[in-house]
Amino acid sequence: NVYDEYTGSGWSAADLAAYGWNAGDQAAEKAFGRYLPAGGAEAMWLYQSVFPKRDAEVTMLRRNSTLFAFGLLQDLELRDGGSPFYNERGEIFADSVLYPNDSYYFTALVNQRLGDNAENFDLLATQLTQSIVYGDPYYKEISQVYTALPQLPARVRAAAREAAGEEESPYLQATRLMDYLKNGEFRYTLTPGSVPKDRDFVDYFLETKQGYCTYFASAMTVMARSLGIPARLVSGYGLQYRDGDGSWVALQKNAHAWVECYFENYGWITFDPTPGVSYVNPTPMPLPGTDSSGVLPSNPITNPPVITTTTQPPTTTTASGESTVTTTTTTPSGPAHSSEPEAGDGFRLPLW
Repeated sequence: NVYDEYTGSGWSAADLAAYGWNAGDQAAEKAFGRYLPAGGAEAMWLYQSVFPKRDAEVTMLRRNSTLFAFGLLQDLELRDGGSPFYNERGEIFADSVLYPNDSYYFTALVNQRLGDNAENFDLLATQLTQSIVYGDPYYKEISQVYTALPQLPARVRAAAREAAGEEESPYLQATRLMDYLKNGEFRYTLTPGSVPKDRDFVDYFLETKQGYCTYFASAMTVMARSLGIPARLVSGYGLQYRDGDGSWVALQKNAHAWVECYFENYGWITFDPTPGVSYVNPTPMPLPGTDSSGVLPSNPITNPPVITTTTQPPTTTTASGESTVTTTTTTPSGPAHSSEPEAGDGFRLPLW
């Protein structure tokens, strides 16, 4: 789920028009970065090592109409022939509820981020910009939506400027913000206490320096916006590798919140400022503490509600275009987000 409006006390997501898959090319470009990095097919071919193509077959573990995907989505097909929908935030839905063991398929380009090295990424972004054929036609509109803020306390803007230091590159600024929250004086806790009604949520967090994933992700998103970097809060699940059958599974205890920042000519990039957990490129290996199947003991922790949304799944129907059926090893689920893994316990969550 993607949240675009910071209210000062939480996050909301307004209703958006729904599009049938392949029915609105321009909307799909903006939602999924289909033709990013800027430069189109030529740039993609030049940098295919940075944007490798991945195929996925997703098997639902719980009934839901909200679908899971990752990366720059290229193709999407429901196994039962139904119509997938999407909105401009990149959220995707089925036209009817999918039940356990129902499957769907998608193909996406995955951003490797060059080992997550900030300087290397910035160099790559410069090279991509120099190879532009038609530029990034969506940056201005995306920037207007995802830099919007209510009136902020001075502490928030000052903290953002201090954390970014002398960096001028938006990517390096975002990286410094993540490091400031992840490696600084902030403490992860599931019991941070209630935010006073007359206080800005992020400002109070910067004062108390304690909270869980939604607190850290909210702070980085708002701080990035204050620096002019388009940013949004995202909630979802980490994937956990299952050694027995080579699949990846998303369990309720893997629920999490993180940040996506948009960079011109490049698209949305994931950042995770929460200490003790990190979203990185998946590596097929059992996590510490798992049994032979790669499954951790179930111990879900319920978070206090902070995020609110007015977004509803689409109800209209539109014929979908043809897509290529693909295969994979991905097996996530899509239940409502209400819990997250405890941070700092010695393992890192892989990326969707």
